[in-house]
Amino acid sequence: MTNKRIMIIGAGWEQVPLIKKAKEMGCWVLATHGFDNAEGFEFADASEVLDPRDAAKAIKLFKSYNIDAVTADNCDYALYTVGIICQKFKLPGPNFAAISNANNKKKSRMACREAGINQPDFAICNNYNDLVQGVPAVGGYPVIVKPVDNRGNFGINKVENDSELEEAFYDAVVNSHSREIIVEKFIEGTMMTVDGFCFNRGKHVSLALASKKMLGGKRRVAIEIIYPGDFSQEIITKAMAINDQVAKALSYDFGYTHSEYLVDEKGEIWLVESTNRGGGVYTSSLIDPAVTEIDLLKCLIQSACGEPVDVEPMTDSPMKNCAILSFFKFENGKIKIITGLDEVRSWPGVLRCDLSVKPGQIIESITTDANRHGFAVIVAADKLSAHTLLKNIKEKVKLEYE
Repeated sequence: MTNKRIMIIGAGWEQVPLIKKAKEMGCWVLATHGFDNAEGFEFADASEVLDPRDAAKAIKLFKSYNIDAVTADNCDYALYTVGIICQKFKLPGPNFAAISNANNKKKSRMACREAGINQPDFAICNNYNDLVQGVPAVGGYPVIVKPVDNRGNFGINKVENDSELEEAFYDAVVNSHSREIIVEKFIEGTMMTVDGFCFNRGKHVSLALASKKMLGGKRRVAIEIIYPGDFSQEIITKAMAINDQVAKALSYDFGYTHSEYLVDEKGEIWLVESTNRGGGVYTSSLIDPAVTEIDLLKCLIQSACGEPVDVEPMTDSPMKNCAILSFFKFENGKIKIITGLDEVRSWPGVLRCDLSVKPGQIIESITTDANRHGFAVIVAADKLSAHTLLKNIKEKVKLEYE
């Protein structure tokens, strides 16, 4: 166990398990977040309001609190700031090549192309004319248009024809910090995620693989994620190996990795994107540990504190259990009352169940990852049990409308 003074950048609801784990391991914790009401502040020894992109202020806080180590989980912006601090003060952490690749889809695509990774044809666009020319260059419609450097589903659209292209351009460019966008050939298939971890600096292991069910329409929003994924064992084994190759191509050698792929009808696997952090909505903090039976938050803190990680899974089948992350999708309307939520939270196998809507609120249609209506995280020994539990949750949690 460690007794280091650790700075955790990001203290929202998704980061609470990381803060709690650091305290459990004997760390003194400085938690930072962009807002002063962050859920994780109450579990830390000290807290500071910090925009995760404000690396200069983060450095000042690091020095003023006499911090020994710094880390973050499932936030792209925080990843960059962690990397800057680690490089400046020569601490264990993600390397600059890795965080640059993880936060920029152009750099990621180019590095993976050089490594021979199978991915959709793409073109980088700095203006609308570039995009017009980019569509035929990648093979024509349908295409995906997105920012090169944002997160979630902000600014991402599937485009079917010329009439939709200009709107997609402006949506992408206003959501791109660099004002650069990317157009990619749309690949029809089943979405897949693969989560991994770099054990003891550089030994990347792919650990948990899931299939995604997506909402239809222009926006690619996940509505249900199932571990292990609904693929053949041959596809799973192949994808895990490809994911290790992607991690190497992108210079990942520290901490979590989270990657997305598409599997087409022929069983071919296409890289969508990859990042050097954990997956959101408790993927890295609850789901991956439950599926693999590995305390990955402990591994991350040990790594950040410069201590050897005491587990190093190298088996071909690291997934021990089944898990489902399922999002609620309610009818539109003004909520009068919510029932059943407290009861399902106490059920065995329910790791989390939360709604992002409340009485008095008007529910609108889901358009991005950020405005989904809530979620349930469950774990079970097999898929049948997991699906049965999920069905019972969806039947119990009810909304009444005004």
